[in-house]
Amino acid sequence: TVKTQEDFDDEIKEGDIIRTSPKAGSKVKTGQTVTIYVSKGSETKNATVPDLYKYGTEYADIVLTERNLKLGNVSESHSNDVKAGLIIEQNPRAGTEVKEGTSVDVVVSSGPAETETPEAAEGTVAIVLPDVVGTESGYDTGTIYMEYIDQNGVTHELGSYPFDVNTFSRDVIATITGPLGSSITVNAYVNGAPFDSWTLTFESNVG
Repeated sequence: TVKTQEDFDDEIKEGDIIRTSPKAGSKVKTGQTVTIYVSKGSETKNATVPDLYKYGTEYADIVLTERNLKLGNVSESHSNDVKAGLIIEQNPRAGTEVKEGTSVDVVVSSGPAETETPEAAEGTVAIVLPDVVGTESGYDTGTIYMEYIDQNGVTHELGSYPFDVNTFSRDVIATITGPLGSSITVNAYVNGAPFDSWTLTFESNVG
C-alpha cells in the first residue's frame, strides 16, 4: 500500500519527493504501507521588495511591514538631487524576490555636501602723494589731505600730510588690498581745496 503525505521543505521544490518511509532499498513485507513524502515547497513565503526611493524611513517601514518585510540598517549619504531625510538607495533592490521577514537596508540623503567657497583673488595698490610742488600750479608749503573711495563706494580717510617745497617727497602713504581687478578712487586736497583725483586698479601680488 502506498500512502502520500505532503511536507514543507526549503530545498526540495514543490511536487518532488522528499523521502520515503521505509527508506528506499529497504525490504518490506507484502502489504506493508509505504509512505511517500512530497514537498509542498518552502514553508516560508516570498515577498517582492517595494521601491522605497524618496520615501521617508517611517513610511518605508509601514510599506515593508505590509509586505511582511523589515526595515534594516539606516545609513546616510550626501545627495544633490534628493532632500535630506529621504531614501536614495536600498538593498535588496526594488523588485527582488526575497523570503518574508527579510530586512531591507536603506541609505538616506543627508542633503548636498558642503562646499567651501573659494576666496576671491586679491591684489594690491600703493597710494603715493601727488606732486604738489612740481606742477605749474605748485605750492611752496601747505598740507595735503588724502582719502580714497573703495569698490563699494565707501570713503576712507588716509590722513593729512604737511609739506614744504624744500623737503617734499612723493612717499607711499598706504598699501591697500582688494579684489583683483576692482578699482578705488583716490582724492587729494591741498590746503582744503581739491587738487587731484585718480583711479587705481588692484593688481596681482605675484611677480
